[in-house]
Amino acid sequence: MFIKGKLGRFADDLLGRRFGRLVVVGRASNLPGGHARWRCICDCGHKTVSMGRHLRTGRAQSCGCRAKEIARATALKTFTTHGECVGGKSTKAYQAAKCRQYQASKLRRTPAWLTRAQLAEMEGQYHFAQVMGQITGRQWSVDHVVPLQGRSVSGLHVPENLQSIPARDNSAKANRWSE
Repeated sequence: MFIKGKLGRFADDLLGRRFGRLVVVGRASNLPGGHARWRCICDCGHKTVSMGRHLRTGRAQSCGCRAKEIARATALKTFTTHGECVGGKSTKAYQAAKCRQYQASKLRRTPAWLTRAQLAEMEGQYHFAQVMGQITGRQWSVDHVVPLQGRSVSGLHVPENLQSIPARDNSAKANRWSE
């Protein structure tokens, strides 16, 4: 069915028809060139006005919520490869990869010339941090005084470079070396 618009042109009567997520609920004022516009309600509940030709050709399918969902999904896929999700939080996969990377750097920075006594001393340092965590009720960690992956200097994974400190202090220190 057609309805007569301004300038004597006829436009499709789109009232009640569905286009993607949009349902046409009424006519809106024409654009200056006489192009018909329609008031629509999206499935998400938002109201929008779209041109009739955009509805018919599929150019307008939602109030914009669909594009936001696609952008969010694309961003999630894109940023997950780097480990970041929308909202700036790391994914579990990224955290696991970073943990593996750190473990590998420890292995690379552990000299082959360490004696069994030195390796046992290092194990003792990790055990001490675990016990301190149980005693204090706060998490403790073993810190490298000279970071293994520092920007200006990289230390070794040796007993002399280890210290047990509260995890909060270790996080605050980050990957910096202070003499």
